[in-house]
Amino acid sequence: MFFMKPFAAWCALGLIGIAALAVSIDVSLFASLPDTPDVPAETLRLLVVVQPAVLMVVGVALGVGLSRRVGLRSWLTARLRGENARFPSPWMPLVAGVIGGILVAQGDLLFFRLYDGDMPANTLPGPAGAVAAL
Repeated sequence: MFFMKPFAAWCALGLIGIAALAVSIDVSLFASLPDTPDVPAETLRLLVVVQPAVLMVVGVALGVGLSRRVGLRSWLTARLRGENARFPSPWMPLVAGVIGGILVAQGDLLFFRLYDGDMPANTLPGPAGAVAAL
């Protein structure tokens, strides 16, 4: 249980992100590539999601297995290993996330302005396009 509980928990969290990738990816882009075989969209979607899933599982296994040896600590991992861990203050990650979000949004706006808005409409999809439209 020293390894399996944290491994399963981190994999479950990672698979949420990979499921979001599976839902949001536009596999029709692959059809426009030259010399592309005729493959059903569902198969392409599965193939595009398998690689990040395998890499995530390998990364989680390495992280959980080696974290103690390299001096990394996680509240979730410690609690799942049965150790007495206290949740750290949420202020530092909250402040870092807000500052990081502002920096990313400003970088996106700068990038958009460097190109004078002459980019195709599908170049900035989703949230990046919404921020650049401001």
